[in-house]
Amino acid sequence: MTKTILKDGLLIDPVSGKERVVSLTIEGECISAITEQSTPASNTNDVVLDLNGQWIIPGIVDLSCALQEPGYEQNETIATGLAAAAKGGITAVCASPETLPIVDNAAVVVQVQEKARTATGARLIPIGAATQGLKGDALASYGELKEHGCPAVTQGTGSIQSANMMRRALEYAKAFDIVVIHQALEHSMKGLCDEGPWSTRLGLPASPAQAELIAIERDVALAELTDSRLHLTRVSTALGVDAIRRAKAKGIKVTCDTTINHLHLTTAALSGYDSNYKVWPPLRSESDVQAVREGLADGTIDVITSDHRPVHLQDKALEFMQAQFGISGFESLLGLTLDLIESGALTRMQAIGALTAGPRRVLGQEANVLAPGQTADLTIIDPKASWILDEASMISKGTNTPFLGKVFMGRASRTIVAGQTVFSATSEKITI
Repeated sequence: MTKTILKDGLLIDPVSGKERVVSLTIEGECISAITEQSTPASNTNDVVLDLNGQWIIPGIVDLSCALQEPGYEQNETIATGLAAAAKGGITAVCASPETLPIVDNAAVVVQVQEKARTATGARLIPIGAATQGLKGDALASYGELKEHGCPAVTQGTGSIQSANMMRRALEYAKAFDIVVIHQALEHSMKGLCDEGPWSTRLGLPASPAQAELIAIERDVALAELTDSRLHLTRVSTALGVDAIRRAKAKGIKVTCDTTINHLHLTTAALSGYDSNYKVWPPLRSESDVQAVREGLADGTIDVITSDHRPVHLQDKALEFMQAQFGISGFESLLGLTLDLIESGALTRMQAIGALTAGPRRVLGQEANVLAPGQTADLTIIDPKASWILDEASMISKGTNTPFLGKVFMGRASRTIVAGQTVFSATSEKITI
């Protein structure tokens, strides 16, 4: 069998916490060998890639994204989304059920999976709707969703407003051993801007940090009551991080993520009313950003997500109040995470763990240990590669990102899924 040999790469394994220079051999879909000596080709068909110290990490898993198909193909298709993810070094994406029709039954899950099978790029992990039609008044069929490949359910960017319905969702999910992913933010306090000096100055509807705290406290209390797994998504405030830290200390089965946008951007970015900065939940204060970074560093926050939400130009190039929420994030996730390492906000192991082992733990999957016999889902990173995010080179149909023109240091040089290269920076080409 033809082998692919990744020669002299720095293997970084957040599960074992170890780093070492190795040669890693792939045969078929799996890793067949890892040695600390250079591995020569055994036949003329073998492919030897000299990494010269580039990083080998478990494949990145993005826990929060919107692929938009079916129903909103003008924003993104499954094919373009999975290809864009692969370019960003992502080997698997968890797709939100916010499509048309909603992913709340087996037929739609199958439709999405069939589309993904014909695409080249990252794997697609479907996430089911927590309630029928995402309306919040009746639960979806969790058993049916799990049977067809959904490891979790969610309301997407919405939330279950009824405490009793949320309790039932947690209990029902526990019965099928799936996790409830929930946006914890009090709906009656929803706004477009963090409450404070900037909301006053800009005249925008405000959402105070307490809106997140109130919802988190409710959901955590229900998770404790039901002894169920709860994952809180897009945590954005110091108050929210502190509440989750206390819940974890009590042994409640709660995990959480934050978006790469809330690790880099503050409310001050809204000063020009640029709709590319309009995200949900809204951007927060500098002190909130610092608290969220500290929550990642101490393990309170488990996962970094791209929260990839591509938006067609006609729906984004509007006045701030009318424009849709969302940033196209697949292609900048890794670069922005590497910036956190460079700045000292996170160690290399902390950052990589939040992109790889963290999401797998949330989904109840075994961590992707880099060892012989394991599926070869790998991200190869060139930490010295300088590049610019420009609209012309983006694969995603959505170019709604405030990071256009930014110079990054470090990128995915190769993305490998089940032993196959689905993106290589040397060619910058991928079949869509």
